[in-house]
Amino acid sequence: MRRQAIHTLLTAAAIIMANAPALLLPSQATAQESPAAFPSKPVKFILPFAPGGPSDIMLRLVAQNLSEGWRQPVLVENRAGAGGIVGTEMIAKSPADGYTLGVGSIGTHAINVSLYAKLPYDAVTDFAPITLLASYPTILVVHPSVAAQSVADLTRILKESPDKYAFGSAGPGSSAHLVAEMFKLATGTQMTHIPYKGDAPALNDLVGGQLQVMFANLSANVMGFVQNGRLRALAVTSPEPSQFAPGVPALAQSIPGFQARTWVGIFAPGKTAAPLVTKIHADIARVMQLPAVRTRFQEFGAAIGGNAPAEFSAYVKSEIELWRPAVKASGARAD
Repeated sequence: MRRQAIHTLLTAAAIIMANAPALLLPSQATAQESPAAFPSKPVKFILPFAPGGPSDIMLRLVAQNLSEGWRQPVLVENRAGAGGIVGTEMIAKSPADGYTLGVGSIGTHAINVSLYAKLPYDAVTDFAPITLLASYPTILVVHPSVAAQSVADLTRILKESPDKYAFGSAGPGSSAHLVAEMFKLATGTQMTHIPYKGDAPALNDLVGGQLQVMFANLSANVMGFVQNGRLRALAVTSPEPSQFAPGVPALAQSIPGFQARTWVGIFAPGKTAAPLVTKIHADIARVMQLPAVRTRFQEFGAAIGGNAPAEFSAYVKSEIELWRPAVKASGARAD
């Protein structure tokens, strides 16, 4: 009897072990949901910035249209803090099932790689890039007291008086700061950096004449100052002239190869399956072609994205290398 009982127990254990994979199938099925069935429940976007800015407004517009197409709620959760690091880490550490997506930027996925000695995420391996959401050129503007009508004029003036001119930015390591550092490296010029707590106060001081130069985000606000003569636009930093700054040349016409754009893009956690990434990209790209969405993006002066995951992945890697010399030259560190 005892021998028979032991045999029965061993047989039962063998059956359980043999069927263990089957017992795990429900949870595995959730993690590996067919792209055709996605989404079967609400989807959440993590935005690592405060609400109310252009990225927030544009993402919510995309989320609303995705919700209509997916027939599921698509939520936006703002998780600002530490220059975007708080929310970005949350995206990286979320389940790779497509139900938590997020927005990354030139700061979180390019500049921060060189700016911080250590990040709680790897900007490349911890994410699956889905698509560029939007990009913006910056615009080189000067106060009218600066006797420069062109980039060549400004370069000459800065070389003649290297200690006379100052430029403003939203703070050390901001894109406005680092574009100016790129310009200084490319032209062999010097200017004094005056950091502010945001773009708006820097722009106000530029208009007021406390600053002489700024690489500002191209916006309706900046162009209003240009149009009423309170600022002079010399160039945009996109590879070609921008429709949002009529008549303003590209900086690359004076400095071949020069380009710098701020951008935001959509990412999934790094181990998200490629077919699911493809599915999500296709649905987002469709939404971004809707006339109402494109019109709204243009109101912010943004070039709408939509590129393929592989292309966006290559772009992120190239941006990391593009900004590395400028971060080093600036001396900015955020440890």
